Amino acid sequence: MPKKNNPLKFETRALKSTQNIKSEVHAVSPPIYLSSTFERNKEGQYREGYKYSRNDNPNRRALEKSITSLENGTAGFAFGSGMAAISAVFQSLKMGDHVILPDDIYFNINLLMKEVFSRWVSTIALSICQT
Repeated sequence: MPKKNNPLKFETRALKSTQNIKSEVHAVSPPIYLSSTFERNKEGQYREGYKYSRNDNPNRRALEKSITSLENGTAGFAFGSGMAAISAVFQSLKMGDHVILPDDIYFNINLLMKEVFSRWVSTIALSICQT
């Protein structure tokens, strides 16, 4: 992703990115939301777009915003698990793309590539990676 120009130092961005904007009690840091589901209005719409915590929640949005700022990025994404993140990356591949994975990758990722994503990906290569 292209970096945007940010004149603030890393430390300042770290503090500002986690600043609590919406606070009924004026807390310095945002609270941890433990709710799994969110209230609907009279029309049945979810307020602020939150439906279910595994899909999206205020804490995840705050984390994504913070990482985006700290990395000078244009967007950030957080996932509930590593497999969810990997699936999202693999689903962004186009037909005919090539993937190189380390030979000691987590077994289930290798299985996912071979059994699911091999329909889209032309080449899946395992490579010995040494440090």
